[in-house]
Amino acid sequence: MKMKYSIALIVFLTSLIFAQSDLQIVENFKSEHKLLEISIEQSKSTSETAQRTEEVKAFKEKYAKHKQLLDKSLYPDNYSQMIVSLERKIQVSADRIARSETAEQKTEVLEQEVAGLTEQVNQMREEIRTLKEQNNTLIAELKELKRKKQTETAKYKELTTKVKDNIKKRDELIDALVDDVFGSIGPNQPITPDEQQKTIIKIENANVIDNIVSLAVDNIAYINSGSFKPGDFSELDSYHKDFNQKWSDLRPKLETVYSNTAADKNKFTTVDKMIADWGRNINRKIWDQIHSIYDVNNIVIENFRSSEEFYQNNLQYIESAIKNIPNLPVDSVTAQYDRFVTNVWDKEVSSEWIPLLMERNMLTSAQRDTLDARIVEWQKQAGVSTVNWTLIGSIIVLAAAILILIVVRMRSSKKPVNPKANEKTSEKEDDSTEA
Repeated sequence: MKMKYSIALIVFLTSLIFAQSDLQIVENFKSEHKLLEISIEQSKSTSETAQRTEEVKAFKEKYAKHKQLLDKSLYPDNYSQMIVSLERKIQVSADRIARSETAEQKTEVLEQEVAGLTEQVNQMREEIRTLKEQNNTLIAELKELKRKKQTETAKYKELTTKVKDNIKKRDELIDALVDDVFGSIGPNQPITPDEQQKTIIKIENANVIDNIVSLAVDNIAYINSGSFKPGDFSELDSYHKDFNQKWSDLRPKLETVYSNTAADKNKFTTVDKMIADWGRNINRKIWDQIHSIYDVNNIVIENFRSSEEFYQNNLQYIESAIKNIPNLPVDSVTAQYDRFVTNVWDKEVSSEWIPLLMERNMLTSAQRDTLDARIVEWQKQAGVSTVNWTLIGSIIVLAAAILILIVVRMRSSKKPVNPKANEKTSEKEDDSTEA
């Protein structure tokens, strides 16, 4: 009886050992299969995929003798299917790497071709870089002179001319770069993949987009650091308009070459924003220039950046001055009126800047008329006489000119007669008589 129990126990333990051994085989198969999948996916070269192929062959041979066990344990998969899945992954990885290596080789060839064509591009790019560095220095000097209120000096005017010339040269160089890069490629024109890749390389080598952004940034810096007269803004507007038109013509060409990805769209949007900001800075500069007139004449008035702010802040100052007339000595009332109306409003703001504001739709005729009407009311209540000193000055100059002309004529009419000339005349008369 004991013998029977012993035999049964031995059979049970043996089957248990075999069961554990089978389970270990299945688990090892799964684990090694997973590791092979990961290594195949991480392969980066044809040599690595070849190595993975050998590893899969060894794996296949190692577990071939356990095929029946694995077929039962891996259900619904089986040994053969899982081996095939590894072989397919190797093929997919090999194809991917082959395409990548082919693309890299093609890119290298294209880069070599482009390199042979970009000597002139590199020279222009270097010139652009040099001009940009020069402009950074010049604009810094302009800002310093402006801070010192030396915007009317010969040095300031010389620096301004240099900045303008440098910007113009950079603009011309960028135009030449664009022509060299795109050649005959037009907007929305179909191009081959090789032409596309070659053009992208040339665009990146020439830093086309970065140079466009940089030029817009420098124009904004020039506007902010400069001091301008009303007549200067037509030139600033014209240049901004031309630059914007050139970008409008260039952008479709870039869109033809670049893929329509978010990164590419961001590049173009950056340029759009910089050019729009450039235009806004021109208008902002007009307001700043006008406000500087008040500052120079020690008139404290709130800053303005729009037609409504300009209108309200000036109106508030005028109304406050009218309201304070009874509380101030006559001399103070007259001095405040002369400082604002005579020295600022009549002399510069109304005569020079308001026509520009009206032309650019930055001030309405109703706002202008209201301000003029309130200034007339201020003059009446202040009891200030309206003397047109400009007219009086013109009359004085004209009268002086007339007086000088009269004096000159009177002097010329009193010139002494030349005696020798009279003698010669007499001799001629005597000869004529004798004849």
